[in-house]
Amino acid sequence: MIGLGLHRDDAEEFLGYAKPPEHQQGYAPQGETGIYECVKALHLIGPGGRRIGYELLATYVGILTDSWLCNGLEKEFAEKLGVKPNEHGLIAEYPDARRCTEYISHDHVGAEGDLWKPWLVTLYSA
Repeated sequence: MIGLGLHRDDAEEFLGYAKPPEHQQGYAPQGETGIYECVKALHLIGPGGRRIGYELLATYVGILTDSWLCNGLEKEFAEKLGVKPNEHGLIAEYPDARRCTEYISHDHVGAEGDLWKPWLVTLYSA
């Protein structure tokens, strides 16, 4: 099993961005996505897991849609920011992951998605 967690410093922006719009008369209401509900609950990552690094994921209308690796950014991050994926293909440290999400959010990078955040991946044994 894996756990996916968002740093508290990133939660408020994510919640503001991923919040469903107000219901408009004549249209079906949009509810909160599961990931939105989980972040909104502000639960800590469960104990007993092994943290393996940060995955940079894009959010679109409250759904996690794209990975930084889908955009081939590992080469650009290594060259421009000196950040390389660890043995799991993730970014080992939060400050580096945060710098990368700030970089990926610039228009000149051309990555898909709207809001990029670093999500901590934790492995749990069954």
